[in-house]
Amino acid sequence: MTVAKELGISQSTVSRALRRPDMVRDATLKRIQKAFAKHGYQPDELANRFREGSLGLIGVSVNSLFHPYFPSIIDGAQREAARHGWGLAIECTHDEQEAERKAIEIMRSLRFVGALVNPHPEAHEFFKRLLDSDFPVVMIDRFLDGVNCSYIGTDNRMGAHLAVEHLVSLGHRRIAMIHGPQEYSSHRDRLTGYREAMVGHGLSVDKRWIMAGSWTVEGGRSAGTRLLSLPSDVRPTAIFCDTDSGALGVVEQARENGILVPQTVSVVGFVDYDWSRYLAVPLTTVHQPRESLGQQAVEMLYELQDRPREQRVTHRVELIPELMIRRSSAPPSSGST
Repeated sequence: MTVAKELGISQSTVSRALRRPDMVRDATLKRIQKAFAKHGYQPDELANRFREGSLGLIGVSVNSLFHPYFPSIIDGAQREAARHGWGLAIECTHDEQEAERKAIEIMRSLRFVGALVNPHPEAHEFFKRLLDSDFPVVMIDRFLDGVNCSYIGTDNRMGAHLAVEHLVSLGHRRIAMIHGPQEYSSHRDRLTGYREAMVGHGLSVDKRWIMAGSWTVEGGRSAGTRLLSLPSDVRPTAIFCDTDSGALGVVEQARENGILVPQTVSVVGFVDYDWSRYLAVPLTTVHQPRESLGQQAVEMLYELQDRPREQRVTHRVELIPELMIRRSSAPPSSGST
């Protein structure tokens, strides 16, 4: 005889007593706990979850855990998931479209609650089909154009505006940008924000000031070398990088070339990794509220899974970034303005 039958209550109430005791009345909870102690009962949590129709797990599909951006998002997601009695299962796709598809299909087949996904930029058709199913998905950090999926990220255009406006306020006019891959919405929006801010301040943009890089230190080094090698009359006095890793590459390359930061060139990053404030020259950067992003992504998923598919409302949320002013930015030297 199961504990539920013995006490004349539902199996779901027993399951809640195990996973979310705060949702069970005290008197009922005490009866359940007493019955467990009496029988020395060790609950089969897997069976309980399947009876309820779900494993109680959220899938999280990200590019890589070697990338320092995602752990803070996952930490925020885990904290919020625990409030709902859920766990996380993390899949690293290494930015491979087929790996992402397989991971999500496995999550569906195992009856996960839903998934938080950092989508591959060419996965439009897969996600359109997925949204026609009952499996709820929230895109994190980047979205896919034309795919009506709930999304939460940072207001990347605003973040780029903050960076450029800070440099302009210091007196810089020759402001370059090193940007990441434009197939990703986050990097695309940062470049758009940079252009908008420059035009908004009446500043021309020399095409040589916009460099394609990547989110790696080496990408910043390579692009920084080209920018710092420009003739003195067009060489930028400030460089905005759309990741802190790229900014670190610029700072390191400048140091090796005997170029002082910020005395000769100011450098501003984007993300605000934990290490950014501890560099030899602490990095001015745009802070992304990553833990809050993870937390709110789970809350969005909770709202989606709680409704039938035809009643689900798609949300698009962009969190407000914040400029963290440190020592890598300063007014341009008198000889370079």
